[in-house]
Amino acid sequence: MSSASDSFASPFGLHSPTATIKLGGSLLDLTDLADRLEQLRPDWGNRPMVVVGGGPAADLVRDWDLRHQLGEARSHWLALDALELTSRLLVHLWPIAQLASVSELDACWQAGCVPVIRAREWFELAADNSQPSPPQNWQTTTDTIAAWIASVSHSASLWLLKSVDPPASLTEAVQQALVDPNFTSWLPPNVPLQWVNMRASPDQPEL
Repeated sequence: MSSASDSFASPFGLHSPTATIKLGGSLLDLTDLADRLEQLRPDWGNRPMVVVGGGPAADLVRDWDLRHQLGEARSHWLALDALELTSRLLVHLWPIAQLASVSELDACWQAGCVPVIRAREWFELAADNSQPSPPQNWQTTTDTIAAWIASVSHSASLWLLKSVDPPASLTEAVQQALVDPNFTSWLPPNVPLQWVNMRASPDQPEL
């Protein structure tokens, strides 16, 4: 597992994010999504960044893999491309959001925007810098990707925005398939994890 000291973002002069937010792809159908995000934004500090889940776009890649036997590694990169689509949708839905590469994060924060990161770029940077990254298979979801990015960027907190209430523990979350089995292995130690059911109350329970 990558540790906080294994950051490959530091060459870009990246300041540590105050929050890494994983937005579930299933939430992109909320017509008032931007309003709900704005309600939470004050809790994220002045340097939040968002990882958007794949939702139906990633499911389409999964279907292609089943039909065409693409293989997990090839499907992994196609699924990361699908995240670009859902990320661009969020930028259209939420005026303050801005698609940002690693080198653009600081400028985005200084402009008062909320950067939406390009997950594929983080995997490419990890490969270029010989750093570990989550497994390239269907068992790895954007929950784990967000946890990994929170770790290598030295994020002060990790938020999971979901469509369900938080379970009693992370063990139950894995057992109920609310997060993938790799999640706890890539979760940065001593970083607060907040779980929010975006379809229910605005409370932010901490696991």
